[in-house]
Amino acid sequence: MRYTMTTFFLTRLVLYMLAFAAPVIHPAVVVPYDRLGWWLWFGVLPLEMVIAFALVPPRVSVRTAALAVALPAAVAIVVAASGIFETLIVLGVVLFATVSTWFIFHTEAYSRVVATFEPFLLVVLYYRLLRFSRASEEIAAAAGPLPQTLLVLIPLTFLVHTLTVYLVLYREPGNRSPRRELAVFGTVALTVVILAALVLPHDYVSHSPITNLLRDDHDYERQSLDQELEGLDELGPESRDEEGALHGGLEGVPSDQWGENGGENGEPDKQYAVMVVASDSGPVYAADAYYSQMHPRDGFHEARDKELNELSNLRLLETWRSRSTDYTRDRTDNETFFLSSRSERYLQYSPTRITPTTLDRRYHPFNYAYSAEASALTRGVGNAHDWSGVSFPDAEQAEELEKYLEVPLSEEDRAVFERHLEQHLGSEILEEQQDGTVAAGRSNPSPSGSGLAYHERVTKILHSFSEFQYEAGYDDDVSIGHMVRFLESDRTGDCVEFSHTTAILARMAGIPSRVVTGYIAAEELQTPSHQRGLASLRERIKPLQDYDLNELYLVTTAHRHAWVQLYLPEHGWVEFETTSYAIPPVGHGDPNQRDVVIPMLQDEPVGAPSPSIPWELVARAAALLVAAAAAGAFGYRHLRELYLTRMAKRPTEQGAEALYRLLLLRSAAHGAALKPRSETAREFAERVPEATEFAQLYTQLRYRTRWSAAEREATHAELRALYYETLRRTRRPGLLSRLRTIFSLRGLRYQW
Repeated sequence: MRYTMTTFFLTRLVLYMLAFAAPVIHPAVVVPYDRLGWWLWFGVLPLEMVIAFALVPPRVSVRTAALAVALPAAVAIVVAASGIFETLIVLGVVLFATVSTWFIFHTEAYSRVVATFEPFLLVVLYYRLLRFSRASEEIAAAAGPLPQTLLVLIPLTFLVHTLTVYLVLYREPGNRSPRRELAVFGTVALTVVILAALVLPHDYVSHSPITNLLRDDHDYERQSLDQELEGLDELGPESRDEEGALHGGLEGVPSDQWGENGGENGEPDKQYAVMVVASDSGPVYAADAYYSQMHPRDGFHEARDKELNELSNLRLLETWRSRSTDYTRDRTDNETFFLSSRSERYLQYSPTRITPTTLDRRYHPFNYAYSAEASALTRGVGNAHDWSGVSFPDAEQAEELEKYLEVPLSEEDRAVFERHLEQHLGSEILEEQQDGTVAAGRSNPSPSGSGLAYHERVTKILHSFSEFQYEAGYDDDVSIGHMVRFLESDRTGDCVEFSHTTAILARMAGIPSRVVTGYIAAEELQTPSHQRGLASLRERIKPLQDYDLNELYLVTTAHRHAWVQLYLPEHGWVEFETTSYAIPPVGHGDPNQRDVVIPMLQDEPVGAPSPSIPWELVARAAALLVAAAAAGAFGYRHLRELYLTRMAKRPTEQGAEALYRLLLLRSAAHGAALKPRSETAREFAERVPEATEFAQLYTQLRYRTRWSAAEREATHAELRALYYETLRRTRRPGLLSRLRTIFSLRGLRYQW
């Protein structure tokens, strides 16, 4: 029974682990578990199940069991949880794992109900995984043999688990072998497999999606695409906008060479395609990180706004929906489609819904696709609005936003920003800062100290950059020293300098702020070269044909951007574009004016392979399961013998019992008859005469109540000698017998 219960537990654990491991290996799900997810599903859950199965009273004390249950939960909370909600998730998983396992394996009244229905709850999860694999031809192509493997591995494990449920909970106790049940169960399982093979659609197991072949070019130099599309030929290779400004041309690189020529490895005088964004309203500020914690030397860090930052890499199997109930004014929900060459997601602020990222290598390098709905401002960025009606935050909001007002600067650096504020906003702002200081490095100015309204502070800070030169680009240096030089002497910089400096000045003026990085998709950034590139890509990429060309934006390496978000009461966090107030870049000094480089794709469908059940894969999976089961069985046998050998050295009642069990296991490996569960040691010796003397002495040692220490030790030594003599008598001569002794698993049939 113990062996059957162990098998029952292991198959249950494997079913759960398969469910949570499938997203890790599924190629159509492209972002990983977050840190909490890894700890929960591959640490806390299996550990708590093992603890609830193995470490329960009276085997261990209640205190030891409680400490064992609490330890994985405490580690996960300390290492991976960052708030009350995530802590509650950890505690919920711990509660489920321990209670369900204890109910099933250590109670008789309720175990049948829980154990019977639990596998069917897992079927729902497996069905969702399989349905996700079959969501589209593109996903099916990317998933490759994984759904086929799941169709073999999961049902086999499920069948073994269901059989053990029956043997443990529903089979009447007795000595009758379960061969009849096994035969019936195997017949039913084989019938189901055959019916599934005949009834399921022919392409359900072996997919036959249309795939895309890359252009078979041997010349991998970039090619000019300025004249490629007849509908846009009038733009010509030297494209000029309405004001006559010269723009770069359009070039193409074969898709299979994009890894070498595109993206971050591209030439600095080119702009390479990064993603295509489809939206009926712009601009789209697609963020990948929010920076709100400020360091006195290094500048802004990612430490806060954890949920927003994790959305970029959060693994999704179903559509994510926001739990936030924070309603703000002047915002409408709009949906944006992203076809990206980057595995991380780029999202507008305040997303309300995000679909899982799917992988489709046919359109390489645009392998990743997802849609997101967000509450965006009805008229674009904050610069386009009239904020004259905005008032100061109330007391409750001010307390929540206090962390976005921290300005931990050195006195020398602070003086530079204060001079700028005094010049453009007046000295009253600085007086407010001194009067409203609540802690070192923090300021919360009182709105009553100055006649300067909330929106006026924002406007004046933005206009204070009107004499600064904007040079388009993206600088990775975000240190405070760099911002000080930009403000005090250089007065020339890209979006990084403008956004970070604006965020610091806003905090010092009492405006909560943070910096956001990502890409910007805007109509004013779409030159004729970008438009021709979009038209070319749209002809070859099916998902883009669902959108009008005017709704598409080609985002390139030149559109990498950083911007500032300011908090406006009743409106929430609002994007502001400080660079629009600066002196604009001119000519080809603007990276957006450079040559646009896109991948060249060619749609050439190939014939679908003849559909068939992957018998080779089935055989491999079955062989793998058999090998794993055999390795586990051999390992269990030898580890158990090693444990009993150590226990048998003790001259105690437990030592004598361990020696008896060890004799049964090893004599069975030698070929001796197996002992039924109901037989005593003496009854067993009647069928195996070689064990008669051992059985008599063991019975005396096991059940005699009065022994002196010396007598027990001497009798135990005599029992050990009889143990070795009995093994010698039951061992058969010859090499074949020795090999059978090493590899035999007959002893595992004993039930204790």
